[in-house]
Amino acid sequence: MTSIETQQKITYRDVLRNRNFALLWASQSISLIGDILYTLAINWYILEKTGSALQIGGNIIIDVLGGIIFSSIAGVVADRWNRRWIMITSDLVQGIALVLFLFIVFTGTFNIWLIYTLTFILTTSSAFFHPAHQSIIPSILQQDKLVVGRSLSVSSSRFLQATATAFSGLLIAFTGTQTAILINAISFFLSAILLGLINLPLSTQKVKDDKLTIPTFIQDTTSGWRYIRSIPVLIGLFILFASTDFGAAFTWPVHAIFAEKSLGGRSELYGYLSTASLLGGFVGGFLIGHYNTWFNKHPGQSFALASFLWGCLSIIFSQVTSIPLALVLRFAIGGTLSMIHVPIFALVDTKVNEEFRGRVWATLGIGSMVTGSIATFLSGIVADLYSPRISYLIAGIILVLASISAIMFKPIRTAQISEEN
Repeated sequence: MTSIETQQKITYRDVLRNRNFALLWASQSISLIGDILYTLAINWYILEKTGSALQIGGNIIIDVLGGIIFSSIAGVVADRWNRRWIMITSDLVQGIALVLFLFIVFTGTFNIWLIYTLTFILTTSSAFFHPAHQSIIPSILQQDKLVVGRSLSVSSSRFLQATATAFSGLLIAFTGTQTAILINAISFFLSAILLGLINLPLSTQKVKDDKLTIPTFIQDTTSGWRYIRSIPVLIGLFILFASTDFGAAFTWPVHAIFAEKSLGGRSELYGYLSTASLLGGFVGGFLIGHYNTWFNKHPGQSFALASFLWGCLSIIFSQVTSIPLALVLRFAIGGTLSMIHVPIFALVDTKVNEEFRGRVWATLGIGSMVTGSIATFLSGIVADLYSPRISYLIAGIILVLASISAIMFKPIRTAQISEEN
């Protein structure tokens, strides 16, 4: 029996029977809820104290810079040290930092640089967490279960984002920002406890004997780049991820402006549009996991098809004037995002050797952050000079071009996650 035939029998229940993956999934779900509550709370807290959109923007910039600066180091660390303990340490550092900050908030002291410092600590810890987390999934799940496992992670995160975002506004309104910060701190401690219950194979817990110094860091980083260059699929994915993230980021700063100026709505419409996109991602991710056989056999084609649909939907969205149609389009766009992420993440899981996973995921993340930051800046200029509709139009064209590139690049077009024995 081939692995593809076996794939037909795999369900979400089969994946959740894997104790280690269930613990990992639960820990991330709990932590995600806390993160969503905190993000809205801290921005609202800054707005309450300063009334300055610029200082909120400064907090966002610190968040991005921390990730860019430390991701390379985090990728090397994830390939040298015990990944489970990296995640646990990251959760504990973030939880303790939030508890200390909460004490300061209760004293009534406000200092914007204190908040920026907290954001930098949280972002730095998160930068170390994510490569370790992405790298550990293939060590927990069998190859033929990766698409279903990734689908569960993506679809549940979209659902939690949609529900927690709506709930967070009510929570902050009735109990204040302190409650949201406390919940986020508790979520990190609970996540650390669940991660501590995971039992990994000994082969995934190796620790290199030599110390991490500047020369060894440079050596590890260089060998990681050489490894990526040696595998055509990874080179293609790096370029295509950066391209699609550049296109997607061209819409990030204009969502609210588009809702207000192009559709004549208010903040509620912006919230509805965001929720529609998240729910679309939930449905899309769920369906991919349910009908996982095709995506196992055609992850590259799935990437190209999703990018093409995403681009076309963005182009149509740029010209829409009907609010109901805009909601439908944003729901569909959310679904295409899952079609991109789930199969490609699983493809990376199967194509990267265990000893290089941290560096590969860190490299993909850095490319996304850099291109996303550039696109966000350019999109803001375009929207101010012309219209937010133009930003969506440019994003759509970029995504369509990325889909054409993906289908023309043979290693991506012919890639498979599960191959016949």
